Amino acid sequence: MPHFLNDPAWYYMFKHYLFNGIWIHEDLYPSFTQPVLYYCPLGYSLLHYISGVIAWIFQCSFVDVLKHLQFIIYLFSGRLLWIIAKPYATISQRNLLCLMYLWYLPFFNYAHLAMSETWFIACMLSSIYLFQLGIINLKTKWIVWGFILVGYTFLVRPVAGVMLPILLLLLLIHPHFSKKKKHVFIASLCFIVFPIIQSGFNKVVYNTWTLREGFSWNLWNRVVNEDGYNPNLSKATAELKVTLKNPNFVAKGEHWWDITSQLSNLGMQPKEIQAYCMRICFDGIKANPGTYFETSFKRGLFILPIEIQESMCIYSSPNEYAEFLKNYTSRHHQPLLDELNKQEIGHSTLSKFGIKLYSYWNSFFLKLNNQSLYIALYFSLLILGFIEIRSYLKYRKLDPIILLIILLPIAMSLAACSLEVLHNRYYLPGIVLELLAIVIVSNRLVRIKSSQ
Repeated sequence: MPHFLNDPAWYYMFKHYLFNGIWIHEDLYPSFTQPVLYYCPLGYSLLHYISGVIAWIFQCSFVDVLKHLQFIIYLFSGRLLWIIAKPYATISQRNLLCLMYLWYLPFFNYAHLAMSETWFIACMLSSIYLFQLGIINLKTKWIVWGFILVGYTFLVRPVAGVMLPILLLLLLIHPHFSKKKKHVFIASLCFIVFPIIQSGFNKVVYNTWTLREGFSWNLWNRVVNEDGYNPNLSKATAELKVTLKNPNFVAKGEHWWDITSQLSNLGMQPKEIQAYCMRICFDGIKANPGTYFETSFKRGLFILPIEIQESMCIYSSPNEYAEFLKNYTSRHHQPLLDELNKQEIGHSTLSKFGIKLYSYWNSFFLKLNNQSLYIALYFSLLILGFIEIRSYLKYRKLDPIILLIILLPIAMSLAACSLEVLHNRYYLPGIVLELLAIVIVSNRLVRIKSSQ
């Protein structure tokens, strides 16, 4: 669980604040006086709240509850894949799909990290399944539930927002739902149900209607840190010098946490810093829009989808793991560290045997975990797209779920590369859909061959 500790600490702090009324800021930001909603508190942190309640009721380890809950969700996603593939594949092909999903080690690893990937994948697949039910049964009620769940998935990771226009377009070109445009538009408005609930929750708990904060921080990492725009060229920095009464002020052109730390040490609050960062980002994009969009498309279409996914580290001994936790010092991280330290850390014979098996699994996975694998996975989407085009030209029919499986990974990749620096885990949900595409392609190719 501690492989990533920075993001997990932010997620956990929502739970810590809700249960204890205490928010501990990172040491980098001495001027901050109120919680920072860098993530949506009802997104992935919802699992932390549930785990906290279960741990309190049964007087057990919060971390053990969260890990078991996420492991169940991880298996549930495998089941969802099997169900979604039902109209497109045989039982043996669906079984193969589940085996590929279970073999792919990063899915298992993220199920044991306090990170949003496992929960996001389950929500994404559940949304697809609800739309599939609506389209197969021609029932608007399932479409409504689908849009509601997409709205919640947006809280888990904002990149899910790309599902809204894609699904709306696919429904409007569907022979049945195109005749019910009014119903479809009303159904799509249900996307805002959970964002409204989140906004109300934030008002009650954090005294702000703001859905989440930090969008400009992520964009700063892309425009300033990644693309190299100099924030000192912006009019916003000139105005800030006047506000700070410091004509010698020079903004740090590094990561968002560097500029945020710099401005926090000068007494600025999160919303002021975020407003400044947003102006810088817009100025950076306006200064060279062609390069910005060209880079976004290049990364989103050709780089991120074939990035090699890392295999998370596992400590070779319980003592090494415990030592890592002991040496990780941060007031912001301490509440989560306290929970991690409550675990029974792998001293039993069974635990040691499990670690040994895991190391074999990891070694086997690493032998196949190369760029050729990810090129092949990405290529499966392209082949599926070609087959769907061929089907349309021949039968004048399109399958909305197939199109969603093709378009969604690409749209999420483009969105992630436009708003954030590259990180391979941003494409992890796309790999789930690529595995699904492989099975559908294999079935379609067999059917095409048998019909010839």
